[in-house]
Amino acid sequence: MGCGSSSEEAPPAVAPPPPEPVIEKFDIKVNVGDNVKLPPKKSTAPGATGPAVVMLFGGPATQKGLIVEKLHDEYRFQVLSAENLILKRMRAEAEVEAKKAAKRRKQQGTEEEEEEEKKLGTKQLFSSLKSNDKLTLKWVLDICKEEILKPENAGVPGWVVDILPNHKNLLRNEEYVSNAAEVLEEFENADANFKVAFALDLYLSENDFGEVLARAEANKKQAAKPEEEEGAGADGKKKEEKTSDEADKGKTKRRYQAYVSASKPCIDYFRDTGRVVKLTCNAPHELVWEQVKAIYQRLNQKQRHRANTLILFAFNGLLAGDGVDLGSLGLHVAQLKQLIDEERAAGTELGQRLPEHAAVPIKDSLEVVKKYVKEHNDAVGFVVDVTGIDFDKGTLAKTESNQLMFHNADLFGLSTFLPKAIDRKQAMKADNIMFQAVTTTDNQFLAFPDSAERDLCYQMACTLSTLA
Repeated sequence: MGCGSSSEEAPPAVAPPPPEPVIEKFDIKVNVGDNVKLPPKKSTAPGATGPAVVMLFGGPATQKGLIVEKLHDEYRFQVLSAENLILKRMRAEAEVEAKKAAKRRKQQGTEEEEEEEKKLGTKQLFSSLKSNDKLTLKWVLDICKEEILKPENAGVPGWVVDILPNHKNLLRNEEYVSNAAEVLEEFENADANFKVAFALDLYLSENDFGEVLARAEANKKQAAKPEEEEGAGADGKKKEEKTSDEADKGKTKRRYQAYVSASKPCIDYFRDTGRVVKLTCNAPHELVWEQVKAIYQRLNQKQRHRANTLILFAFNGLLAGDGVDLGSLGLHVAQLKQLIDEERAAGTELGQRLPEHAAVPIKDSLEVVKKYVKEHNDAVGFVVDVTGIDFDKGTLAKTESNQLMFHNADLFGLSTFLPKAIDRKQAMKADNIMFQAVTTTDNQFLAFPDSAERDLCYQMACTLSTLA
């Protein structure tokens, strides 16, 4: 036997496993007061009420801005922001005074007119607000009355009134919320159009607030890692950035405390009459928004425009096997196997990429799904049953996305994801099916059965989000 070189060959490199999907559980609590209801539709009958008025409360990190935007976009509610109204009115009044002063100076022969006529900057206005005696809740609500009663606003379906400003100088103005209960009662009694249906309290406890800040900080550090790995930034710069971040965090905490103090008398007024909807906001905005929609659905308020496309994936006939009539829920139901067969039969370029007697590439399969969704864009939502499909997992896009996160949706049954539950009995049956949910970057809300393989679902969602 020879005794030549006997060094063993190195084993072939093994590709690293795909990243574990991020699974987080969020405990979103909703408390609805006993007297929360929307008024009947606007009528000319005696004593008829006007469009629904909802008072909105939300401090730092509650995602109030996103909720307001969606209420406007999807329900066509008009938004009255105290901060915007204050700045607009004060700027207009300041400019009138400046022009009067400029006119006087001109008559006196001075040359300062041009400077006096310049618009006051936001920073200058903010600096004067903390000690402004005129700045009161009554003054702001009087402006709201003017806006609501404008003839051009006669057809508005509802109002969202954000009566607490965000800026620190506004929140710290002690006169602003003095006698809040008396002022709010006077506002409601002034006209039927001003009757408040309920107060929506986007709530964060001090502990939850700290956790939200910690998550935001962790995400920021994660996003900065590639830069650090490239050696970007000297030690001095990192120290400076750390100091700046700590200062920003301190400012945010102080704003939170100022908001809690300012909002309490207003929220207490509505709580005393059983008209508060309290919604914890310690979750990503997609799930918080789903709960806001569920509240309005319970009050029989229909969406006027749907921003997100709902796609539910069913594995092994899960939904059909639970006796849920999906048609009664307004959902389009599609068998992916049938859609693929139709694509092959049509001889399209996409159909030619889908093998008939082999595992199906996942990207091509999802292109079929996307095509079907586009062709039926008037649907409330979709259920795509992938039963009988053998996915070629070797074709999964090994993709990570900072904008794509799974949420353990233990508290969310099927009806939570529905823009409109047509048959409530069926919706109750559907609530026996729990979903893990994910939002893609293309205005799609995807949901997968909790029993489905999470890595497969994660990669399907990543792949679908990358398709044009």
